[in-house]
Amino acid sequence: MAVKNEQIEKNLVKLTFEVSAEDFDKAINQVYKKNVKKFNVPGYRKGKAPRKIIEKYYTEAVFYDEAINSVLPQAYDEALKESGVESVARPEIDVEEIKKGESVVFTALVTTKPEVKLGDYKGIEVEKIDHTVTDEDVDKDIEATQKKNARLITVDDRAIENGDIAVIDFEGFVDDVAFEGGKGEDYELEIGSGTFIPGFEDQLVGAETDADVDVKVTFPEEYHAENLAGKDAVFKVKVKEIKKRELPELDDDFASEVSEFDTMDEFRADVRKKLEEAAENKAKVETENAVIDKVIENAEFDLPDAMVETQIDNSVRDCAQRLSYQGMNLDMYMQYTGMTMDALRAQFTEQAKKQQILDNNIARKNQIVKQLDSNQSTYEAQIADLQQQDANVQALIQKAEAEAKAREAAAAKAKADAAAKAKAAAQAAKAKSSSSSRTKSSTRSKSSRYNTGSSNTSGGSSSATVYSSNGKHYQYPIPAYNGYKPNSGYGYRSSPIAGGTEFHTGVDLKATLNTDVIAAESGTVIYAGWRGGYGKCVIIDHGGGYSTLYAHNNVLKVSVGQTVQRGQVIAGAGTTGYSTGVHSHFEVRINGQHTNPTGYIY
Repeated sequence: MAVKNEQIEKNLVKLTFEVSAEDFDKAINQVYKKNVKKFNVPGYRKGKAPRKIIEKYYTEAVFYDEAINSVLPQAYDEALKESGVESVARPEIDVEEIKKGESVVFTALVTTKPEVKLGDYKGIEVEKIDHTVTDEDVDKDIEATQKKNARLITVDDRAIENGDIAVIDFEGFVDDVAFEGGKGEDYELEIGSGTFIPGFEDQLVGAETDADVDVKVTFPEEYHAENLAGKDAVFKVKVKEIKKRELPELDDDFASEVSEFDTMDEFRADVRKKLEEAAENKAKVETENAVIDKVIENAEFDLPDAMVETQIDNSVRDCAQRLSYQGMNLDMYMQYTGMTMDALRAQFTEQAKKQQILDNNIARKNQIVKQLDSNQSTYEAQIADLQQQDANVQALIQKAEAEAKAREAAAAKAKADAAAKAKAAAQAAKAKSSSSSRTKSSTRSKSSRYNTGSSNTSGGSSSATVYSSNGKHYQYPIPAYNGYKPNSGYGYRSSPIAGGTEFHTGVDLKATLNTDVIAAESGTVIYAGWRGGYGKCVIIDHGGGYSTLYAHNNVLKVSVGQTVQRGQVIAGAGTTGYSTGVHSHFEVRINGQHTNPTGYIY
């Protein structure tokens, strides 16, 4: 494809590309076959009119729009690839020229990735952040677990008190007119939680079961529903039931029920250990973020408006999706926090700027964290330890390869010796040959523990794998970086996006932009597209309840329903969704539930 690339302004280029007349005619013919039954042409039964007759009766452009929509996506992708342009936002595409029997000419205004010029980031000093875990922190965590395991019991002998759960029916009125969204039945409201409008819960304190209460409130001026903002309202409330939490005793029985420990002392020690690990991770993340913030202050960059808006839209959608997991929506979130949509988008704008800095070839570990002053030597030590671990892994791999080759050579020699002895005695030769085969099989079985990706002694490609406890074994999803330690493992970690502790449902594998991501096993693609925080995501069903997930890709190369083979390229690695840099997030799922993927690929 011939593509013309014209620089319009900074971070904006104009691409001119074509779809051949032959390809466009094929698309028109497909559209005709798809829609022929919709056309009524005099002299022909419905759905039987030839294409030329329909074009003559309705004009030859009758099929153009749908045909253009059919050929444009692939043509645009090819134009980007041919020109080497990296698009960061939805393009503005126009049809420049379209004539029957001639190529269709398109133009696309493409917003490109901006260049970022770093200021002086070497020798940046930040104050070391330390989060000390206190006895009070441990008590609060245990109390939260105690509250989660509380039993709700009905109260019949008293009125509502602060902390109770009131089961209510309610309906809201403004100027004696019921308003939309102001009605609920059998709602369980925790008194004192601040869930409802300020003043609502306080007015229920002292009410008894079966009581009818008129709750008078005033909606906040910044309330998300403009028709209610700042207005007085009356909620007619019916108290149907009063419940209270009955907390379990904090004793050894409690510890054994909520944990793997037999005593409270053991449970308390484990809680402290986990809190200290989380605090350490949080301090590390906050320190690194402080360094990043200072780098950003010194950086020179110009973010295109289109890029900012695209990233903000994605962030808002992801935020809405995360809230839905908690039974909330954006309107409820903004109501509780007092935040407006403009304020939310402004917040994501700052995040987009930071992400742009990180995406422009700034390796936090190698170029920023390593530049911390001597008072941050602990972090440099951690980096050195990681590097040493990588070196140790490589040494083990090399040793394993040498041992495997030696065992294979020994097996080959034993087989040759057995064949020579067979000339003298056929029975002996048969016995020795069987023994040699068993030796070779044993050798190969032992050597399969190492997933090296190196060549075997016969010159073919090695597919050495690790067998998990259930016998499943998958090919490493990023062949270019097979053997590298994961950037982030499976399990609890400090969130690189939101801070705090989160459960990481997979492993983050080292990759560079558009590095090949392959199918770990053969199967059928059941998802290919944008998936919230996962970004551009692929999910493959392998049968038997097993599936694998590949997230944060820059480009997808498969579609839903497609059958893929083990080792087939399915995507190019990227940093879409909730991601702080280019990598590949890999998950193994059993019946839809994530499990530790480490034993399947290492």
